[in-house]
Amino acid sequence: MSKLKDYIYVKEAVSAEVADFAGKAVMIDLMTGQMDIDHDQVVGAKVKYRHSACEAMMLKVWKVAEEQTGLELCPTYSFIRHYTKGMDLKRHSDRPSCEISATVCLTYDSDYLWPICAEGVDGTNASVELDRGDLMIYRGCDIEHWRDPLEGNWWLQAFVHFIDKNGPYYPEFKHDKKELPSIYNNIDFMDI
Repeated sequence: MSKLKDYIYVKEAVSAEVADFAGKAVMIDLMTGQMDIDHDQVVGAKVKYRHSACEAMMLKVWKVAEEQTGLELCPTYSFIRHYTKGMDLKRHSDRPSCEISATVCLTYDSDYLWPICAEGVDGTNASVELDRGDLMIYRGCDIEHWRDPLEGNWWLQAFVHFIDKNGPYYPEFKHDKKELPSIYNNIDFMDI
């Protein structure tokens, strides 16, 4: 039986140093115009689907997510978003490829920890503050989650998504319905 009813908070799921390093890799792409612009969810934010640093973060978080949830997971995709002052994340639930989602703070320029909010299965709202390397694992399709407007200067957040191998969406949404290079089948995830 899964330990994941709605969300799980994991302090320092990855070291702050690793999170900051991944953040720097993303910031290089941000500064050199290699990121895309979000036209849908957080309009104007810089984003990237399957950024290599975020894909590596997904592989790092995969086993942590399995241990924390008690589920056998299959990765679907990763996503990175760079928020700037005043941006928010509207209240929403996710598509089937995000059955089990995890979000990890990479780095930021803010005087406070910007919380991610979620409505638990019991109907109560939670506000979870994530620092560099902290992780929140949640049932992306089942619980609504959001962020109020950012008061800090900027925030870099990684999102990594999985499906439950014993759940209703597998194998249809494996790897977000995409063929991936064989390297994904040959990486020893525990050594990352």
